[in-house]
Order: sequence, then C-alpha cells, then structure tokens
Amino acid sequence: LDSVARVLRLSNAERRHLYVLAGLNPPAAEVAPDKREMCDGLRRLIDTWMPNPAHIMDRYYNGVMYNEAASTVLGMRPGLRWNCLIDFFTDPMYRTRSRSWAENASSVVAQFRALCMANPDDEGFQEVLAEARASSPEFAELWERRDIEDAGQIRKELDHPLVGVLTMESSVMQMPVRPDLSIVLHTPLDEATAAKLQWLASPEARRGAMYPVAG
Repeated sequence: LDSVARVLRLSNAERRHLYVLAGLNPPAAEVAPDKREMCDGLRRLIDTWMPNPAHIMDRYYNGVMYNEAASTVLGMRPGLRWNCLIDFFTDPMYRTRSRSWAENASSVVAQFRALCMANPDDEGFQEVLAEARASSPEFAELWERRDIEDAGQIRKELDHPLVGVLTMESSVMQMPVRPDLSIVLHTPLDEATAAKLQWLASPEARRGAMYPVAG
C-alpha cells in the first residue's frame, strides 16, 4: 500500500484512507513536507488569541512559540530553554504564581506518561523524562505512581503580581496536518479574569510588567 501511495503521490490523509479502505489500521500521521513551514500561520493563530495566553509546543513539550500574554501571565520569556514539563516543576516564577500547582501536577505527569507509552522507542521522550527525573524529586515521585491520562483541559489559578488571582482553563489542541505540534490555549473562567487579562495587554500594564515583551 505504501508503494501504491508513492506511485500515486497520495497525501498523508489519502494514504491513511487507503489503509482504511483495505481494512487495515492506518499508519501514524506524519508531517507532509510542504506543511513543515507553518510558523507564520501559527504565529497569527496565537497572536489572535490575545489578550489570553497561548503557546505552541512540540511532541516533547519543548516550546516553539508563545504570544505576549503567555509571557506576561505564565512567565514564558526569552533567553531560557523552554520545556513545559520541566519548567512546570523547576521554574521558580511559575511555581510562585501557581495556586493550583499541587492539584495540577499529577495530571501533567500522567499526560506525559501517556505520550511516552504511545512512543516507547522514541529517544526524545526518554531524554526529557531523564532530565525531569533528575531535576525534580516531585516529578520522580509522581512518575512512580504510573498514572496515565489523555491531554485535555486543566483548570489553573495563578496569582499575578500586578492583577492578583487569574482563573483560567488551558486546552490542548492539535491539527492533523501538524501532528508533531500542540496548541495550548488559555481561556478565562470568569469576567474578572477576562478583564484583568485585557488590562495586562494594555500599554499601561506592559510598562509595569516584570518581563517586558517585544512590541
């Protein structure tokens, strides 16, 4: 079937459909060569999500890009290696701001375990796992519980130094055309949070931000 797909120059979606028609399990989704460069479109997507935080990470939770609200609210900032799993456990700024850290930690680890179990031979996951276990005893303890959970939505409470408590829900989304990337969108769960996020995106708030973002 792969040979037929190559001769007919089928797209990834058409190749998987060919497997279904043949009564076989379709192969894992891959990134088409002409879809590898989508940075401009993804940048427009997360910038349009302003004033709410949004960021994009690869399959290993390494950061790809983030919008200004993610910098102001979540503490994502230039000059640092960015991995959402490792930073969740080791970034002192995020740990200080997060009121829901303890209740979210188990879900973060269980969701990463689900990815690792689905890709047992992928060295990239094993490298991140090894670094997380070495850098955080809390991660290592949660990992030994062997909980597993699909990625979805997580409720977050953050105590921002400029506006106080922010209550949001993060949603992890994927595009079939880029299965190697995840888009994480944060949505305010109350009107007060929505108003605070709007103010944090204003020029007045930007002047008082701990980590200014590029204009």
